[in-house]
Amino acid sequence: MDSLLHKTSSYRLEKLREKKSRITGSGRGKIYVSNWYAYEAFSFLGDRNHPGNTQDTLGEVTTYYLLIIILPRNCSVCYEMSP
Repeated sequence: MDSLLHKTSSYRLEKLREKKSRITGSGRGKIYVSNWYAYEAFSFLGDRNHPGNTQDTLGEVTTYYLLIIILPRNCSVCYEMSP
């Protein structure tokens, strides 16, 4: 497990180096290109924080509200007001 964690950390570090080298104003020759042996194999981790395509399975949702009023039994004024 430690080996996988180490490789994942190495991938993130390589990805960060690559990203930092692409700042505005960098010359084409100054862009970092990783030569780490597992970089391509771990590239699936590159978009782990970005959701993929989603599909709406609910369609249009209608919301209904229910209002419940509880009247006390011994309130004659309350019953006179009720329909």
